This record gives sequence, structure tokens and C-alpha cells, in this order.
Amino acid sequence: MNAKPIVAIIYFAAGCLAATVLFMSSGTAQTDASNSLSDENIFVRYARAYSQLAKADLDIALDVNKRIGGAYSENTVQRLRNQVEIAKAKLQYELGGDESKKLHDIHLRELEEASKLAELNLSSAIVVNKRLAGTVSELEIRRLRLAAEVAKLAVARGRDPAAVSTPYAHLQWQLDQVRSELLWLQIRADKLAASR
Repeated sequence: MNAKPIVAIIYFAAGCLAATVLFMSSGTAQTDASNSLSDENIFVRYARAYSQLAKADLDIALDVNKRIGGAYSENTVQRLRNQVEIAKAKLQYELGGDESKKLHDIHLRELEEASKLAELNLSSAIVVNKRLAGTVSELEIRRLRLAAEVAKLAVARGRDPAAVSTPYAHLQWQLDQVRSELLWLQIRADKLAASR
């Protein structure tokens, strides 16, 4: 059993806990400058805090990888980088800095980043198999190809005007994405539990 993912999870959890404690303690010692932030509406404050949390998660992963090379995979680091960019875009949306951007555009951007990651996962598996044949099973390669295809189609579906024709259609589109991601997480969790 490869202990790297477990070590990475432990370090990530510890880092998140440390970031939360740091974030909470800094909240009690705010200056007058931060009091102006409390005048912002709750959506802006949430988006700002979420953006800071996303950045802290990325910083933790990068720091752990400096100390323990490869504790976080390239894909995980890229996911965290994507999350920082999406969080920044959501903050800008909430600040009203770019009125031309709609929340749907941000969601679509998330799908585009997920599609890039799906392609990266597929190409990584193919490269591994070229170096050492049979390392990644043909069934897993097939699944990765299908995941990349589904990710591409999710982007195309998100670009379809029907996806945002009504608030209900947009919400249904988002729910479908969440359901798909939740199923993937459940499968991964079961797989990790079975390998113990």
C-alpha cells in the first residue's frame, strides 16, 4: 500500500486545522482597516474568506511538497491552483468588479478546469503505461478516457443556452455536476477503504 496519499491527507488536514486556527485568531485581533471589511455584505465577506482559505490550502500543499517531495500529486496541486483562481473570480463577481461576468461564467470556468484535469489524468496514465506496460489497467485507461469525454461534454452542455435559460435549469445543471462529483468521491473513498 502506498502511504503517500495517506500522509498527504494527514498533512493537509493538519494544515487546514492550523490555517483555521490562524484565521480565527487573526479575526479577534483585527484593526480599524479590517472593520471596513465588516461593512461589506455577507456574500463579499464569504467570498473573500473562501478565497483566502483556498490560497492557504494551496500554500500548505506547496510547503509540504517542498519538505516531503511529492506528498501532494501534480493533479492535486493543480486542483488547488484552480480552486484559488475560481475563488478569486467569485470574489470579483461578489465585489461587482466585472458586471459582464455572470455567476454561470464562473461555474463554466470550473468545468473547463475540471476538463483539463481529466485530460491530464488520462495523459499521465498513458505515459506511465508507455514507461512500464500494464501499470494502469486497460479498464482504468478506458474509464479515464470516458471521464475526459464526459468532462468535455459537461463544458459543451454548460455553454448551451438551455443550461441557463431559467434559474431552475441552471440549478439543475449544477446539481447534475455535484451528483457526478459526489459519486466519484464515494467510489474513491470505497477504493481507499478496500485497499487497507
